Amino acid sequence: MFHDLKEICANCGCTKGAHCGTGYYSDHYKMYIPYDYCPGHEGRMDWDQGPGTVFKSSGKFVDGEDN
Repeated sequence: MFHDLKEICANCGCTKGAHCGTGYYSDHYKMYIPYDYCPGHEGRMDWDQGPGTVFKSSGKFVDGEDN
């Protein structure tokens, strides 16, 4: 399970663990944030600039292991 969270997203380059852990409506962004949504910080996805992306499996992991 924890190894799965270390997989790198092919869309944003963050780990799966950095993605949104649940779907919810954001009053701040006035939009629904889906489960596994790419993070909106550190110069990556800006949630208020469009629909963004969700986690896409790359088969690569932070610890260097391939799937």
